[in-house]
Amino acid sequence: MIKLIVKIEGTIKNYTKSYSGNTAFIIIDKNNHSHYCYSTNYSRIGDASDNVIVIGVRNKYGDKIRVEYAENLTKNRRYIKRRKSNTLYTISILFVLISILIMVVSTFVLIDSDISDPSNQEQILKFVIGIMGLVGTLVSLIPLLPIIYYQKKTLNLQRHIYSLLEKEGKKVTVDDYIQSKKINPNINAQDLNVNDFIPSKDLENRPNAKFCPTCGQNLMPNIKFCSACGTKS
Repeated sequence: MIKLIVKIEGTIKNYTKSYSGNTAFIIIDKNNHSHYCYSTNYSRIGDASDNVIVIGVRNKYGDKIRVEYAENLTKNRRYIKRRKSNTLYTISILFVLISILIMVVSTFVLIDSDISDPSNQEQILKFVIGIMGLVGTLVSLIPLLPIIYYQKKTLNLQRHIYSLLEKEGKKVTVDDYIQSKKINPNINAQDLNVNDFIPSKDLENRPNAKFCPTCGQNLMPNIKFCSACGTKS
């Protein structure tokens, strides 16, 4: 995954319809090459002709880029992709450790049991408990390992992108593991846009759709001020 991370600097050509419900747009880089980019977390990172920097992951076909970080040079704004809580990852690790412990105990119980005498109910019970413990832990590990693998890949991607930003002197300390709109106090609120995403296809199909001229946020009808940056519409 790390090898697929790309950085593009260029100009937003236009926003395009995405049938998967993402915000999709075309960027023209300095070599006049077009790049199809999309994001699932924020609506618009700017307007057409804005100069932007995008860091994202190119898909295996090489024709699309999933945006993880974007910077609008024209409007001097940063957009960081929010991540879901890592609680699932932590709980999965905890269950794996518990399963390993149960597996070790069950193994010792099996070794200590002696079923050569069928009339010895205590030894038979120990053997059954040992078998059930081993089978139960193996069954529980099957769904946990893919979850841990996926979450680990996601965390590695995030750390790698953060390291790229730090090398360029861009300090980003937003808490990616929150689902609310709370912003880390170390970050200037003007640098981030963590508003809920509104599918671009819904906006395009709405005849009276309006966007904030400053941050590109969708504006509801009859609303005079942008909820994201406070600019008067």
